[in-house]
Amino acid sequence: MITTIGEILLNMTKLPISLVFFTSTRGHWGSKTIYLDILNRLNNTIPLSNFGVLYAHIKVSPGEEQIAENMELELKSRGFVVEKTVAAWNRGISHQISYLEDIRKASMSPIVNSMPYVFWLEDDSTVECHKDNPFKVLYRMIEFLSNPEIISVRFLRRGDVSTTPILKQEKDYFFNPHVNFQPLLLRQHDFYIANKLIEDNWAQLSNLQCELVMRMALNQLSRSQFNHIVWNIDYAETFHLGTELYVKEGKV
Repeated sequence: MITTIGEILLNMTKLPISLVFFTSTRGHWGSKTIYLDILNRLNNTIPLSNFGVLYAHIKVSPGEEQIAENMELELKSRGFVVEKTVAAWNRGISHQISYLEDIRKASMSPIVNSMPYVFWLEDDSTVECHKDNPFKVLYRMIEFLSNPEIISVRFLRRGDVSTTPILKQEKDYFFNPHVNFQPLLLRQHDFYIANKLIEDNWAQLSNLQCELVMRMALNQLSRSQFNHIVWNIDYAETFHLGTELYVKEGKV
């Protein structure tokens, strides 16, 4: 009998995945607690203790060092290894550059690189699984990545469906030419190499939108146009909590 990767993983106590969590002291629309809401929602779906590694990077705005200290204590209490970077940034190019620097820093972390897969999560994006056990969803994502031509598997926001190109449609997922920083799974090796490519070409790339830069780098690692998989939203999706409306409605 052939044993699938999923069957092997079902017998493991820890997922072979580094959860890489990007957050900041600035928060969203004046709220400093959305990152906790995201972690609580994830923990209720996929217990944090089941990830092989928990890594968090905090972007610290000057003058908010104490907020960062409090966040670090909270994250460490949940089992995260925490790194911090102090930098001034605003929406626009300074944010793009600053975020790419944070991502590169995470890619060089020995603790992140101790696992074969990286699950990329921002502090305002949920993980919602509708038709399968969340662990099975992650197992399927790992199985997809056993094909070396597939670079990423990610979740999609419902509001982005109409603007997301579909190259080839399958039952629960489709192939898409893009990479967005909505929750996604990558091979650790690809995560590291893509960031090294960006670093080596920094002068040409640092003035571009950060998701476009990462897409360009990752696409160098596959010869296929069918290299990024996106879940159909009826199977699994992500919700964006870092919105002005979410905060104004008192949901945090």
